[in-house]
Amino acid sequence: MFRGREVRRLVAVSTVFCLLMIVSVTLYLALSSRAELREQTDNMQMAMAREIAGHLQGCYESMVSFLQSDEGIEFGASVLRLMSDKEALYRFFASTILKTYDADYITIYSGKDLLLSESRDGLDTVDLSGGEVPEGKEYEVVGELAGRGGSFLLFEKPGLYAGDRVVYAIDNTSQVGSIKRAFEEKKSGMVRQQVTTVAIIFLALMAIALALIHLSINRYLARPIAALGDKARRLLQGERLRREEVREDSVFANIQRLLNSGGVILEKGETAEGADASPSPADTRMRRREVDLVMLIWAGVTTMLLAGSVAILLTSSIAMLNQKADAIMHGVDREMAHYYSECYDSVLPAGQSNADVYIGRDLWKPEVQMERLPSIERFNSLMRDSFDCDVALVQVQPEKEGFPGEVRRMVSVKKGREDRSEVSAVRLGETPRITRGFYGEGDLVIEMMHRTTYPGMGEEQFEYYRIDVTPQAQALEELYRSSSGALLRNHVLLGLLFLLLCLVLSPLAMAWATRRYITRPILDLDAVSGRIMEGELDTRVEVDEKSAFADIARLLERARDLLKRAEQG
Repeated sequence: MFRGREVRRLVAVSTVFCLLMIVSVTLYLALSSRAELREQTDNMQMAMAREIAGHLQGCYESMVSFLQSDEGIEFGASVLRLMSDKEALYRFFASTILKTYDADYITIYSGKDLLLSESRDGLDTVDLSGGEVPEGKEYEVVGELAGRGGSFLLFEKPGLYAGDRVVYAIDNTSQVGSIKRAFEEKKSGMVRQQVTTVAIIFLALMAIALALIHLSINRYLARPIAALGDKARRLLQGERLRREEVREDSVFANIQRLLNSGGVILEKGETAEGADASPSPADTRMRRREVDLVMLIWAGVTTMLLAGSVAILLTSSIAMLNQKADAIMHGVDREMAHYYSECYDSVLPAGQSNADVYIGRDLWKPEVQMERLPSIERFNSLMRDSFDCDVALVQVQPEKEGFPGEVRRMVSVKKGREDRSEVSAVRLGETPRITRGFYGEGDLVIEMMHRTTYPGMGEEQFEYYRIDVTPQAQALEELYRSSSGALLRNHVLLGLLFLLLCLVLSPLAMAWATRRYITRPILDLDAVSGRIMEGELDTRVEVDEKSAFADIARLLERARDLLKRAEQG
């Protein structure tokens, strides 16, 4: 199949170009998939931060609205006195949990006895005693709760009294759904971009490859065939030409011998009058049929191989990303559950103090005369604890006898966190702002700002909260690293597989096409020539005018006619 130096050279050239195209496309897909996954992870981190920020924004508004309508409670030493009214304290506590975290359900147990059970407005009250929180854990992610499907964060925490349990559930379905939509949208965009880019790369490389293969075929096939055809025409026109050198390692060795024997016969016979003229340019184009078919078959096989490799690489990458998506969503759920768990843990000791401080609706009633600054400061600390903020800052400007007093800023800082209490570029009325690199490279921080309306505090009043969600974003970062490594291995393995296929299919396609359209016609002409030389002069030579070997066949037919005349004469 690889007989002939011309065929071997064409096979080598075509295989090299096929390998280059496979390597180029595989390398692009590997690098672009990694880059797209990096961008995809960043987008998902931002989507997660936006969802957390939006949820906290709603929780803040719900909490403030609840406190503005509730009679309130004395925090500090007075809380201990309320312990005698356990039900009243827990009722306030349950309402606070529901409003603060936008929870769906809460159930409180004293030992094994159900103390109270409440739910978010619009939902039926349910008993969460059958919750699926494993023993020894504080939270779990469940896919169904109270007959509702979705993604729920289920918590089991110690209560305010020894031996009490608080079980509550937060619906995290919309947050996970939003992140998943960001993942799917980015994935679809990634696939479209990759398909478009691969198509451009493929067309560019195929155009270059076809141009160079065309030059190679011209050099190794078309020009030698044209030269041999031209010699056949000149012999038919009566020219006396030197003998063709027969190169045994050439695919044209048989035709070279055929021209030599045909020339000898023509020298001994009569030259036909009106020998065929040189073909017109249109005829020349027609007589490249075999050469063009060789190129077309190689291009078709290479195109199918490349298209198949791209389709399988993209399909396997998407399947792998879909598998990773489930792990990513579960990781997000776990991190969100961990965040809310820490928020709850930080709230429990928040009310214990040596001083009594009131928080309730009277804070916002102008007609109530009270010392508001301690209550505002405690409320700010409570909100920082409730949402596990790094920094909570409230700015007020107390009025003194009708004159504005100095601006007061009260700051509550998370333990272990640097006190960067300055307000960033977020503005009142803006949606929560999400900043990368606030504390250092790679972190993700939410900033929120709310206008407050405490009476007697002037107009320069607001609350500012900063929440570091880097741990939640880090869960996605870990999954990115594992996913990118898996994608790279997938591309390398499949790339090697297609390189092996290229090493097999490309040379086979080129060799088969050359044998089918170049070598076989030469062998057929050689076989006919042998029969004529053996005296089978009734054997006619079929001349296909569209064939690149038409002139050589015509020469052979002319030699047969001369031999037959000589035999009859």
